[in-house]
Amino acid sequence: MPGQTELHDFPSGNSAFLDSERLSPLNGDSRIFIAVDPGTAARVAGGVWRVEITAARVRSGRFDAWIERDARDPANAFADQSFFVGSDFDPVMTLGTPATSRRGISVANYDHVTVAPSSSSSRGRTRDGRDKPEVAAPGTGIVSSASLGGRPDGLGGVRPVRTEMSGTSMAAPHVSGIVALLLQLDPTLSAAQLRKALLASANPPDGVVPFDAAWGYGRVDAVEAARLLG
Repeated sequence: MPGQTELHDFPSGNSAFLDSERLSPLNGDSRIFIAVDPGTAARVAGGVWRVEITAARVRSGRFDAWIERDARDPANAFADQSFFVGSDFDPVMTLGTPATSRRGISVANYDHVTVAPSSSSSRGRTRDGRDKPEVAAPGTGIVSSASLGGRPDGLGGVRPVRTEMSGTSMAAPHVSGIVALLLQLDPTLSAAQLRKALLASANPPDGVVPFDAAWGYGRVDAVEAARLLG
């Protein structure tokens, strides 16, 4: 029931925590949160989990659902991640927090070799219709500094100084670097001005006019952004 909290135990030993709000203080919408954990079992059972929602009263509207990142085993290379199946999956409006923040700049990940957005990069718009992500930056096969590089790895070897990774976590630093360069050119720039400069200088691929759910307003262009400030 709306506004209630419940803990449910499954025969497998797994358990589920359910919490709901009739009117969330954040946006006035109804909210349901479900967390599944191993409980007394070694791990959460694999297979298809079905969530049924029964509306006590319907006038208009829709419901949206997202699966947050699982606590995964790095050795599985994301093989143990949860996902929606069949018609339950919608390839757009997959952005989660903090990419949906109103004052932040959301960055999509694209492959700079194939010039195509990564399939793992979340798509816009937000559920309230705002244009997100704003821009796209290279984030596939990026070689960067490795954490604890050069230190012993505990197995008789040494941790690599450089490593190759993919994801929006590799795309966002490209934009952070461009913002730093723009602030060097003009330290008085506000966050709103920086955002406008990034969007106005973005290089949209063919067909991206003016906004695309995967590309945003296009690929970041540091040279053009700097030129706009000249």
